[in-house]
Order: sequence, then structure tokens, then C-alpha cells
Amino acid sequence: MQIGWTAASSNSLAFLNKTNYVEGNGSIELTIKPNSNNHFSGAIIKSVNKNLSNATNFYFWFYIQNASKLKGGGNWGVTLLLSNEANYKNYFQCGILSGGMENGWNPIVIARSQCQAVGNPSWKNNISSIEFEVNLAAASKKIKYTSNVITNFDNLRYSYAGGAFDRAQVILTFDGAWNSTLYNATPIMQANNQTGVAFIVTNDIGENLSAKSQKKHDYNYDCGISTPCITKKEITDLHNDGWDISSHTVNHANLVTDTSDDYKKGIKNNFELANSFATLNNLGFTNNAARFFAYPNGAYNSVVINQIKQQGNYIFSRALGYGITQPNLFIDSPYNLSDRVQSIPMTPSVTANMVEGYINQVITENGLLVLTFHIIQGKPQGNQYTSIEYSTANFTIISNYLRQKQDQGLLRVTNLTSYYARMNESTTTSTSTSSTSTTSSSTSTSTTI
Repeated sequence: MQIGWTAASSNSLAFLNKTNYVEGNGSIELTIKPNSNNHFSGAIIKSVNKNLSNATNFYFWFYIQNASKLKGGGNWGVTLLLSNEANYKNYFQCGILSGGMENGWNPIVIARSQCQAVGNPSWKNNISSIEFEVNLAAASKKIKYTSNVITNFDNLRYSYAGGAFDRAQVILTFDGAWNSTLYNATPIMQANNQTGVAFIVTNDIGENLSAKSQKKHDYNYDCGISTPCITKKEITDLHNDGWDISSHTVNHANLVTDTSDDYKKGIKNNFELANSFATLNNLGFTNNAARFFAYPNGAYNSVVINQIKQQGNYIFSRALGYGITQPNLFIDSPYNLSDRVQSIPMTPSVTANMVEGYINQVITENGLLVLTFHIIQGKPQGNQYTSIEYSTANFTIISNYLRQKQDQGLLRVTNLTSYYARMNESTTTSTSTSSTSTTSSSTSTSTTI
């Protein structure tokens, strides 16, 4: 990032760092003295003169060596402030929760619509001052500060479209191993020329369940008799229809909360990760789709991310949550989601009308929306899966609405393989805040602040 940034608080220092950066030739380093006057935040500020009336979002890279130092508990770890005046009497605050942050560099995209107004600021008037604030956890018995906290910011832009696309992207994913994906969801999607992603729990594939389990009508974690498991042939049918067949572990194991010795040693997670991928490959799904991974229950931490990296098989991982930062496996990989993805778990409480709102929002942001389903049923079966069943009627409304918006040229319903194929084919271009060079793209651009 270009210099011009200065420290905005007494316990902060601002430098141009020419060794730790993402793009161009340097980043802005914010050094925070966390115990200075009992303050646990730091900030940098810059004077600008920018018309952001048509901005859709704000994009930047944030670096922190130890993300656990950020303030948690549903608080913003990093906040972008924008004001029409130097004294910040009236301003917009655009925050990102610390829960999605990882150690190292984090790509952040915040929709302008998610920025909150304090006082009476206006997007119609030029923005004259911008500020980054980092909020650290207060010192405690568990959190101690023996030295300054180093953070970095790089490549601040606005109206970022994911680096590749001219319209919003929507991906429909289906977690587990239920055959309702094939028999209930697929016909609706085929009528609208749509495909999706099936994240398979490989031990729940019909042929893998024991005869004893089937005979007693017991339920495996993810499928059973009244909600049948998908078979190898049925998965192949999905694959032949253009679906991604991807990994969701062997047993839908929670990779984070297990306290067993095997978990602590990494044995259990390595088994779940390695064998899920191997099973999909042995079934013939050897394209990149088997290398896409979904965290069971959306749960992950830095230990799990490192275990996935060490497998050497996976190139992408998906978590759950609205407005979270997706966990990136490799910063320099095209398979990183450099968007603040809206990844929605589709429970019965999520109405079709709510989803239409999510779709309209992602169109405005020109971003990526991931809808995660489990069971698609005509009506709830009244078993333990009721909380993750989604009605065929509402699913039809959503699929039809997506087709309508796609026909209008406002979005594209895609799968992960196609999403990343387009990303790799496109020339990722923008004016970097940290470089003097400028590149361009026929599909999308973003602009330096």
C-alpha cells in the first residue's frame, strides 16, 4: 500500500513494510502497544478524496501473526471507518468478526450494505478520511502481552467482484449422503439447467453401511432407512449430470471438539481426511471436485486447517455462516475464496423469501453465495433429521428464482469446478494499492482507495 497512512492513536505506530506484503512492493504495518494506558486497540488513518457513492464493497488484506489476540465474543476484530469529515463526528463503520480470522494474511471483503452509520454520514458526498482499527482482547490470565502486536494491511480497493466475474455467483451444495439430493433436488434443478456440489460422507454411501445396521433400521449419523442413503450408482448419476462429488469426511466427524487421544495426536482427523478423499478417487471421481472439502458442522480451527494442508490432497475448504471469512488453505492458490462468502446453512427456519433476499444482496455485491442443504423432502419425516430437512416446495421456489435472475443476466448458478475454472481463465486485474503497475480485465475491475 502506498504511504500516506499515519498512526491514529497514541499506542500505535505506522510503517511501510517492504518485506511482508501480498501485492506490489509493500504493506502498511500497524504496530500496537497493547498495554499502553490500558488500551487494547490500535489504528491507522489516511486523508483521501473519494466518491464512493457507487461502491458495492470494500476489499483488503489483513495480517496478524496470532489471530487469537483479536477481540472475540462476537466483536469486530478489524474495522474500516470512512468519514466525510476529518473529525469523524459522522462516519461509517464496516467491521469483520475476529472469529473468521486466521494466523497470517486474511483476504477481507465487506459489503457496503453491511457498513453501519454513526451520526449522519453520507455516501453521496466524497469520503475524505479512512481509518483501520484493530481491536485486541484485553489482557487477562489467559491472554498476556509481552511485546508489541504487529499487524499489516495491504491492497485496499472498492467494488471488488471476486477478481474474475462480471456477475454474482451462486453455488448450491448438499452435505451428507442422502439420496434425496438425486431424487428430489436434481429434477427441480435440471428443469432450470442447474448443477450443484454433493459433499459426501463416504461411510454413509449405501453399500458401505453394514447389513446389520440396515436390517435393524438403525440410523447412521447422516442417513438411514426413512431417509435413504445414496448409493455408488446414484452418486455416479449425479457426477454424469455435471455435479461435483466432493469430500465431507468418512464419518461426519467433528474435527474440532473431539477429546480422544487419537484426535489429540491427529490420527483420527488424518484418517477422516485421507480416507474420504481416497474413497472418492477409488470410485472414479478423480477430477478436482474430490479435492473440495466441507467441514462437518462447519467447525474448524487452525489445527484442522494445518491437518488439511498436510494431506496434500485438498485445495479448497468450505465453512458455514453468513458473512464469515472462509478459511483459506493456501494464500497464493487460485482456489482461495478471496470473497467474504455468504455461506448459508438451509434449515427449515430459512424461508424462501429470506433466500430471495440473500440472492438480491449478492447480486448487489457481485459476490458469491453458497446455499447448503441436507435433506430435500416433500414434508418433514418427524425423525431426528427434521432440523435439517428442507421442503421441496421452498426449494422449487428458490431454484426458479435463481433461474429467473440468471435469465436476466444478474447471476450465474454454478458449481465449484466451474467457478474455479472461470477464475483461472479470467485475468485477475485491479489497480493495486501497493504497486505502481496497473492491469485490466474485460470482465471485472476494482478501484484503489
